[in-house]
Amino acid sequence: MIFTNLIQTNLRTRRFGKEIEYYQRLGSTNLEAWNLIENNEASHGMIVITDNQFQGKG
Repeated sequence: MIFTNLIQTNLRTRRFGKEIEYYQRLGSTNLEAWNLIENNEASHGMIVITDNQFQGKG
């Protein structure tokens, strides 16, 4: 399990990671990010992470 609060605390950035969308298992983080954008559910700098990506493309 990924602890998103630890990631946010240790990031040294002003733009990325202020909001983290976390999934235990996800086909593709890239596709999920695009779905969030298309549905106006993504904020600027949001990152999408998962413990298990099973259809990733890179």
